[in-house]
Amino acid sequence: VNVIHILPITQAGRVKRLGNAGSIYAMSDPGTLHNELDDKRTRADVEAEARYFVQKAHEKGIKVMIDLPS
Repeated sequence: VNVIHILPITQAGRVKRLGNAGSIYAMSDPGTLHNELDDKRTRADVEAEARYFVQKAHEKGIKVMIDLPS
């Protein structure tokens, strides 16, 4: 493995949504990570956890590609 591809990690949009979930490709705030990704077992916030994940992947020579809606 040399690349990890992550689906959108921002808050899902809710305008014109079908059902309760919304669409992961219609982000409501591009500068905020989805709060459900926060690991409640740590004291770090979701942004710090994401940075740590990318750092550890890079240390192992693995690139991280995050899918951003356009």
